[in-house]
Amino acid sequence: MRSALISRPVKSWALLGESGSGKSITLRSIMGLSRRYGEVTGRVMWQGENLVAKPERELRKIRGKDIAMIFQEPMSSLNPLLTVGVQIIENLVAHTTMDKKARQARAIELLELVGIPDASRRLDDYPHQFSGGMRQRVMIAIALASDPKLLLADEPTTALDVTIQKQILKLILDLSKELGMSVILVTHDLGVAAQTCDRLAVMYGGKLVEKGETRDVLRNPLHRYTLAVAIGAGKCGTTHAAVFVAGHAAQPNESTKRMCLRPALCARAARMCGTKTTA
Repeated sequence: MRSALISRPVKSWALLGESGSGKSITLRSIMGLSRRYGEVTGRVMWQGENLVAKPERELRKIRGKDIAMIFQEPMSSLNPLLTVGVQIIENLVAHTTMDKKARQARAIELLELVGIPDASRRLDDYPHQFSGGMRQRVMIAIALASDPKLLLADEPTTALDVTIQKQILKLILDLSKELGMSVILVTHDLGVAAQTCDRLAVMYGGKLVEKGETRDVLRNPLHRYTLAVAIGAGKCGTTHAAVFVAGHAAQPNESTKRMCLRPALCARAARMCGTKTTA
């Protein structure tokens, strides 16, 4: 898998792509969570240091504090045997110097911040006592506990209904501006990316095929996959004929160093597309 993102202070990136394109594994690789089942090569630069070269012990000091992540499936990420209060406070114990009383107050504040009513009482509840949407809110509270500088959000609104999705996305982006926190948001929804993020990166078949200012990418999509998605969502700024997406979605193991991924998707692929890469 090949990708290259640069997240400067107070920048929000949307990482767009279909299922299996490599979005989630990219976020996990930034956090160093993919080491147990894969090899990460290249560099992940954070404040002048390469995270790929850091040992696990040092990465633990960064995870949850400087870089935090909201996972897509809260039920498999939250510990069913611990109250949500304990799980929020774990982050504060590991990464702050707060005393017990301050940690308790901060945990209640975080639950209120993400919209969980009666937060002081719900602090002692277990994950199974929350709805799917509320569990995702708890995950967001845990991620924000230590005021991270970079927030990796892997489809954070998956478990929420449409009206709450907008509120949660607005909350994340408002906090991003308030705390000076950069955000990388994984999504399948081009509309969400267009409305919430100032930069857009598109992944296809395990590769980053296009990136830039969101407005520029939507106005003039260069890659065939981006064009098809933009027209399908009605977000393309220029007039294009309808695009018929032929073939199947390319998988990372189908590509080689010299093979372009377009032939698997593009009905207009030329002979040169089989020998030259686009990204």
